[in-house]
Amino acid sequence: MKKKIVGILVCTLLISIIAFPATGTVNEINIENEKNSIELIDRGWYYYPSYDNYAPSGSPDFDHRQNEWKVIMGGANGIADSTAVGDDVQFTEVGEPVDPLKPVVITPGPNCALDSEVGGDDYSGYTFCHAVSLANCLWWFDSRYSKSGTPGDHKDSFPLVENYGGGDDHSPDNAPCLICEIANKLNVTNDIYLDLYTWIEDIESWFGDVGLDKGFSITDSVFPSFDFIAEAIEDDKAIVLMIQFGKNIGGECIGVGSHFVSCAGVNLDQKKIALSDPSINEENPSGEDHNDAQYVSHDIYDVNIGSPCPNYPDIKWWLPDYWPSANWDYPVVSYALIIECINNVADAPTIEGPAEGVVDTPYNYTLNSVDPDGDDVYFRISWGDGVIDETSTVPSGIDIEVTHSWANVKEYTIEVAARDIFNEYSNVSSLKVNIPRYRYENYLLNQQIFTLFPLLEKLLSLILEHINIQYQIIILNSYSSEGGKTLC
Repeated sequence: MKKKIVGILVCTLLISIIAFPATGTVNEINIENEKNSIELIDRGWYYYPSYDNYAPSGSPDFDHRQNEWKVIMGGANGIADSTAVGDDVQFTEVGEPVDPLKPVVITPGPNCALDSEVGGDDYSGYTFCHAVSLANCLWWFDSRYSKSGTPGDHKDSFPLVENYGGGDDHSPDNAPCLICEIANKLNVTNDIYLDLYTWIEDIESWFGDVGLDKGFSITDSVFPSFDFIAEAIEDDKAIVLMIQFGKNIGGECIGVGSHFVSCAGVNLDQKKIALSDPSINEENPSGEDHNDAQYVSHDIYDVNIGSPCPNYPDIKWWLPDYWPSANWDYPVVSYALIIECINNVADAPTIEGPAEGVVDTPYNYTLNSVDPDGDDVYFRISWGDGVIDETSTVPSGIDIEVTHSWANVKEYTIEVAARDIFNEYSNVSSLKVNIPRYRYENYLLNQQIFTLFPLLEKLLSLILEHINIQYQIIILNSYSSEGGKTLC
């Protein structure tokens, strides 16, 4: 019920103040972007951590102005003049009036590329900023929990982002493939209007498809406060913001468009926010580099607290310097998507097996660990002799047997940690194993041998008795020579 109410609030906002589609599509024709100050960093700044493997500059900053990720919009005559070809979708039939609240004529279709030509006074504009903003978040989380690796190594150690045709999960060539996958998942290839009723379910379905549904929480917030967003960023929750553009007409805000961005950092004290913007990338080089996660433009904006729109007092904050344009006056933050990792590490493993043995003899040990989220686990084992093994994955709570032998006489400490699919380790469990020089119970007192050779047992007893007597004589003589008294 709560989610339905949220959806109604969002849809009411879109109908009330948004005339241009509230899907992340903005008419970028004849819009000049002014450079924003990106003078980093003072002590009040917090940025998402960077990971050398796949997110070396913190939050990625992919660009949606590529690969014909466009939509055709109706022009001034108010009539659809363009005809869909290929797998493009005819949103408004040719010759039909264009809905001023949804002025889309053609969407790009499942291949994510606009194949149609613009007709009449229709015009095209880039779309997919919602998909790109979400891709920034998923890529960053995947980098965080992959722990290691490099782009192009073909080693996918975390399933949130996979290889969708780019050759490797974190190759720059895979970034457009990921974005297209997300666009289709959100159904914005057939209908560029993002369905805020269902997009949380769509994202949850993405996590479920890769077995991570128990490890992440996806929530949203209508008219979130700046403090709420800042604290979420500082807690390493990934944030996608919807910025809506309002035009002041007669003292009231009238909506003229919307855009999606992801967050990169925040300065709560100074009331500033850094964005990974699919459209505004002041530092990004041109060409293919906008798909390389190392190249970012974390554009910084001042935050004004409060609402600039008297007819929308629920607005908590806005960005006065964001994307200056004669087409609008107020870029307001109206909606946020929050993705949080809620993974729980596995329990410290149990170790069952012998605590004593002899050299060069294999011994079996049984390991078990329960993951609170029910995730599969595997084990990292340090045998104490410099050998480190890792097991294959097993379901939570299921035994796995491992085998090891030691080459030298010594006391060893086995140390074992369980690792879940988030590549996070449990606490370490240990077991001491003594490898002495002799084990009489294993080699000299084998009752089966004595049964076959009864004289051997008698002979062995005499030898051991003789050794014991000689040992006591040595001890007594040593004691006597040191001034002690012998007892007779």
